[in-house]
Formats: sequence, C-alpha cells, structure tokens
Amino acid sequence: MAWWDRIKEKKIFGIIWWYFFYPPKWSIFIKGTYNATTVPFEFCEIVVYRATMCRECLEAGKCVNCGCKTPDSFMVLENWCSGNNWDKTTIEQWNEYKKRTGLKFEISYGG
Repeated sequence: MAWWDRIKEKKIFGIIWWYFFYPPKWSIFIKGTYNATTVPFEFCEIVVYRATMCRECLEAGKCVNCGCKTPDSFMVLENWCSGNNWDKTTIEQWNEYKKRTGLKFEISYGG
C-alpha cells in the first residue's frame, strides 16, 4: 500500500485532513452548516410533498400548467400550484395541515 493511501483518509476533528487545504470543501462545509441550522425540517417536508403532488411537472423540469421551473418553485413557501395541487403556506400552517390530515413523513435509510 502506498504511503498516500495510508494517510489520505486520516481525520482531524472528524474531518479528513486534506479538506482543510481544499477551498471547495470550505464552501460545502459552510453551506451545510448554515442550512442545518437555519432550514427547518418542515421546509424539507413541504418541498417533498409538493414534488410528490406535481410528479409530472418535476419530471418535465417545469410546470405543465404555467411553465414555472421545477423543483425551484417548490422551494418558495409563498408560491402556489397553478394546477391547484398545493397552496402557499407557512411552517405554522404546514404543521396544522399535517395534524388535521394525519400526514406523516418517515425517513428510512438503505434497502
């Protein structure tokens, strides 16, 4: 085994050491940390819900009714579906909707 293979995966503070010297990884770390602390889980639920309600639009890359770009349009809470599949919402309204309808999201990993 070459010396590089032995050390390339070594970690400092849980981070692969050479990432400290690779600027593209800096921006990923900063964006990931920012998103993890500022984007509520409910926002992710809303985006997934909208994508499932507008699967045809998602696959086309744009809304089949109005032509707006997907999935970008799913990520704006103030936006609504021109095909009446979903409406604009807030996090509070979303939580009320889930409670009223019994909608639940389950996250699973692997096969």
